[in-house]
Amino acid sequence: MTVLGVIFTKGNRATEEQVWEVLNMMGVYAGRKNFIYGEPRKLITEDLVQENYLDDPPRYEFLWGPRAHAETSKMKVLEFVAKINDTIPSAFPSLYEEALRDEEERARARAAAKARTAAMASVHSRAMANSFSCPKSQQSGVTALRQVGLGKRKSFSVSQHCGKLGGGSDEALGVVGKGPDPQKVCPDLRD
Repeated sequence: MTVLGVIFTKGNRATEEQVWEVLNMMGVYAGRKNFIYGEPRKLITEDLVQENYLDDPPRYEFLWGPRAHAETSKMKVLEFVAKINDTIPSAFPSLYEEALRDEEERARARAAAKARTAAMASVHSRAMANSFSCPKSQQSGVTALRQVGLGKRKSFSVSQHCGKLGGGSDEALGVVGKGPDPQKVCPDLRD
């Protein structure tokens, strides 16, 4: 969190020297092993980069990595920085404004993602509802049935068209006066 705080307070990118300046003030030095996290330089330049908490251009100018963006926010880091400096986040006005903008952007991104999810669910449910109608690959059967004179209530076989009725009964044949209305069973048969 301290390294992310340095990056944030230095305009979202910090040189290795800037990071070490702050860490040295906290008693953390490159080359001096710590019993908790080992060698600090390796932790920062290799481990945290490999874990995607930091990005490391060749000059060792650190940026927030994708995992840091996903797991925390500028406001949370600013709150941490304020706490270790025994103050409040608004004591850093420009950083506080940036953190607020970041919170707004995150809220908009969440809302957009939610809208996309809702739209996809709607498209999926419409697709499922439409999957119960006759497949387009059998449209030639619709044309043939129209030619037979569906509008004049002549005999027809909906089951040959889309298999909606099944069986070989009178109902499946859809003879006038027996079975369901074929236009209700197969919407593609409507004039």
